[in-house]
Amino acid sequence: MHLSTKLLAAAVAVSVAGIANAKKFDVDLNTPFEELVVHKSTKTDSFVDKFSFDLSNEATLSVNIEELFNFNTKLSLLDVDLFKIGGVGTSLVFDSPVLTDSDPSMAVSFSTGILDAGSYYLRVTGDVAKRFGAYSLEMSALSTGTTPPVPEPSEYLMLLAGLGVIGYAVRRKNLAR
Repeated sequence: MHLSTKLLAAAVAVSVAGIANAKKFDVDLNTPFEELVVHKSTKTDSFVDKFSFDLSNEATLSVNIEELFNFNTKLSLLDVDLFKIGGVGTSLVFDSPVLTDSDPSMAVSFSTGILDAGSYYLRVTGDVAKRFGAYSLEMSALSTGTTPPVPEPSEYLMLLAGLGVIGYAVRRKNLAR
């Protein structure tokens, strides 16, 4: 029983360390969002960032994440996932391939298909390889709402011609009386 208590305490300590290293961001995508995120190396050297946002209409999301290279700044792992928050729970919308420091450029760029209106969050996870790790994030949403059709000039001509025919018929009827 004494061993199980130690294991439970260790599990709680590890989960608290992970929570302490998590950052949460509330994002308003009415304007394009840009953020520079820097993480300091800790005992766990891993991080989880959540970027929460709401879409009021159907939209296409464009995301670009790129590691910042510096002699003191380095990530060894970068993973990006997009989730939709629903009534039952969360569902995975996009899962990027995990990038490692062997990749020439630690960068992820993608555009989603049409996303329904609702609440979403983008989760960025990674490991810090040196003293600091940093990446830049750009997100923008493009509404896919349908725009009303614009009348062609020929449609206006048809309208005027129809009004002219009606006016001629009314005038002819009035002259016949």
